[in-house]
Amino acid sequence: MRQIDQLFWTRALLGTATGLLSGIMGFFDAGAYRGLLLAFIAYIISYLMAKYVIRLNLPPQESRKIFTTGLGSFIALWLFTWIIYYTIYITLLTSIA
Repeated sequence: MRQIDQLFWTRALLGTATGLLSGIMGFFDAGAYRGLLLAFIAYIISYLMAKYVIRLNLPPQESRKIFTTGLGSFIALWLFTWIIYYTIYITLLTSIA
């Protein structure tokens, strides 16, 4: 598997984990901006790791790929996981009461 493909799948998994973490930490309603901040920080850390730790070997004209690869999947999976967690949480909370 190529390094750029590994970066894509790493960000997809990171998006899912960040969404789950946003839900577990209770970033709902007024605290939702904290979930957004958590996702932003997680993505920036993945960018820095790809650039300086993994050191992807890309030509200079394709250096933008380090930032854009997996961005859409990260955002979509982060939101999807967070929404599903919140939906299940509210459903269980209301069924108990």
